[in-house]
Amino acid sequence: MMSEEKAMDGALAAALIAAGIGVLTLGVVTSAAGAALGFKDWLKWDDAVGPLSGKSSLALIAWATSWPLLHLALFRRDGLLPAAIVIGVVLMVLGMIGIFPPVFEALEVD
Repeated sequence: MMSEEKAMDGALAAALIAAGIGVLTLGVVTSAAGAALGFKDWLKWDDAVGPLSGKSSLALIAWATSWPLLHLALFRRDGLLPAAIVIGVVLMVLGMIGIFPPVFEALEVD
């Protein structure tokens, strides 16, 4: 008889949490860009795109850095999926609040 190997859910948990980290980073950076003019200017990594280039790039860097690190930490573990779903959703909701126009516009300084 062949033994069945149960798939571990740690790798999926790492991917979900990393996605939440990326979205949260985008929300924090978007809100911070409105609150600090120097930071907004620093985010203009490409003049044709403006601050969006830095915002999206920082979110991508946060996601691309956190996913492999979380994967290495969690891929051999099991039973993490329910907690990872909650963590990922909470991070994504917080990030979406940060990119919601009434929120970041309220923080803007002229």
